[in-house]
Amino acid sequence: EFRSARFRYAVGSSIASKIATVAVQIIAMPVAALSLGAHGFALYAMLTAAVAWLTLSNLGVGPVLTVRLASAHAMGKVEDERKIFSSAFFPSLILSSLASRSALLIIWLVPIENIFGPLYVADISTMRSGLTVFVAIFYLHTNLSLFEYAQSGYQEQYVQNLVSAFSSVISLLALLIFVKFYPTPVGLILVLNSPVVFLRFCNAIFVMLRHSHTRPSLKAFRWYVCKTLMQNGAVYSLAG
Repeated sequence: EFRSARFRYAVGSSIASKIATVAVQIIAMPVAALSLGAHGFALYAMLTAAVAWLTLSNLGVGPVLTVRLASAHAMGKVEDERKIFSSAFFPSLILSSLASRSALLIIWLVPIENIFGPLYVADISTMRSGLTVFVAIFYLHTNLSLFEYAQSGYQEQYVQNLVSAFSSVISLLALLIFVKFYPTPVGLILVLNSPVVFLRFCNAIFVMLRHSHTRPSLKAFRWYVCKTLMQNGAVYSLAG
C-alpha cells in the first residue's frame, strides 16, 4: 500500500511537473526573444550552448547512488546509507569545483574573441557575466542533484516533481517581470534559473532534515565505496 501510494503521488506530480515545464518553454522563449531582440537572444542561446560541455565532467554516480541507497535503506543499514552518500558527494563536489574553476579561468583570462570570434568583442562584458552565472548554476545543480538522486532512492520522487512544477511557475512569473524591467541576456539567465536553484536548495535541506544520514560527512567517506560508485557511474555514463 505504501509503495502504491508513492507510485500514485509520483505519477500525478510528474504530470503536473511536465505540464508546467512545457508551459514555460512555450511561453518563455517567444517572450524572451521578443524582449531581447535578435542580437540579445542570439547571445543568450550562445551562452547556453557554450557551457553545455561542463556536463561532461559529471561522474555519473547519481543513478548508482539511487540504487545503492535504496538497497541499503530496504535492509535498514543506516550506517551504509551514510557511507554511500558521503562517498558519492565529496568526489562530485571536488570534480565540479575543479571544472568550474577551470572554466572561470578560461572565461576571465582568455580573450573572448579567441573563443567566440571578433563579432562579439562589443559584448565582452555580457559574455563574461553570462558565462560566469552559468558556471555557478552548473556547480550548484551538479551538487544539489545528488540529494535528489538520494530522494529517489527513498521513493520520494513526487517531492522533486512538485518542486520542479512550482519552480517552473515561479520562473514564468519572474520572466514577465524581467521583460518589463531588466531585458538583458544575463537577466534572462537569472530569472529562468534562480527560482529553480533556490527551490532545489530548499529541497536538499528538506532531504537532510528528513534523512539525517544524507548530511555529508568526511568521517563517513570511504574510498572503497567511492571507487565502486565511480566505476559503476562511469559504466552507466558510457552506456547512456
